[in-house]
Amino acid sequence: MLLAAFVIAARGFISPALAGEIVYAPFDQPSGVATAGLYSGNVWVTVSGWGQALANIDSDAFYIRNETSGVTTPTQTTGFYGLAVDTAPITGSLSQKAANRIVGSIPAFNPTGVYSFEFAAGATPNQLHFGVVDNIYSDNYSAYTIVVGSAPTEVLYAPFVEAGGAETAGTYHGRILVTVSGVGQALANIDSDAFYLLPGPNNPSASPTRPSFWDLAFSTSPLLGNGSQEATKALVGALPAYNRGNIYTFELDTGSVGPTHLYFGVNDQIFTDNAGAYTIAITQLDATAVPEPTTLALALIGLAGLGVPGVRRWVATPDKGAPAGRLRTAA
Repeated sequence: MLLAAFVIAARGFISPALAGEIVYAPFDQPSGVATAGLYSGNVWVTVSGWGQALANIDSDAFYIRNETSGVTTPTQTTGFYGLAVDTAPITGSLSQKAANRIVGSIPAFNPTGVYSFEFAAGATPNQLHFGVVDNIYSDNYSAYTIVVGSAPTEVLYAPFVEAGGAETAGTYHGRILVTVSGVGQALANIDSDAFYLLPGPNNPSASPTRPSFWDLAFSTSPLLGNGSQEATKALVGALPAYNRGNIYTFELDTGSVGPTHLYFGVNDQIFTDNAGAYTIAITQLDATAVPEPTTLALALIGLAGLGVPGVRRWVATPDKGAPAGRLRTAA
């Protein structure tokens, strides 16, 4: 199995406003990835993403998925090839499968690949280690994105192929705190994250560069793809510096005094040849987000058994330059 065409450094990002942190845990990382902070007691965790640890079969934190497995119904993993969590480095042992220390039952299958649950970290403060339960990492593909220590108001999955952007279930106003992760392709076959074009075999630049387009878009109305809704126009403060983990936390001003739905996506007008997605954690800063009775109730069912939509696979089109028959992924 081929490794991802782009390798992103594993790291955590501490977000004081969320009283927690964001961890990016690649499937090909032996020993997993450790949090920067120390945790004890029951810790709230939201994990998103799926990839391949068992041959070329997709799995998320808890389930073998039907995208490439050939099964019609997702099935719970045996422990291997699912999420590993421990207070010690990940060894690939079944003793470290997340299900062993979940408070309550394993979350029900969520098609978006996002699950929220409490993890019993123990009485002594320790770093937490996240990874995939596996013993052979060289043929693995993709990653988990994990919010540790708090629960955002909402987690949204915004594929690069979605014209108009992805709409929030809840409504927001004033300032919001946003954590966005993910990499994809909107400009030909060049990888980009929320704010930067990434260096790589298809980009002549040796360092990350700011695009004039093809970055994160944000609005209180469906996205038009004309550049007027670039997220940087609503930033509170300076543009985040480039992060090799492709994870950014920042404030946005919605510009709305009343509750309204929000839209996130990529600045583009041709979506059929795009690949990848953003995973966006949203927290209302100056007031409680106002839920829609039906849609947010459905979202909270996911949160109770919630990855943030995490890593979704999209079939690469020929002009994207992916190897034949290979699926690309974004965190």
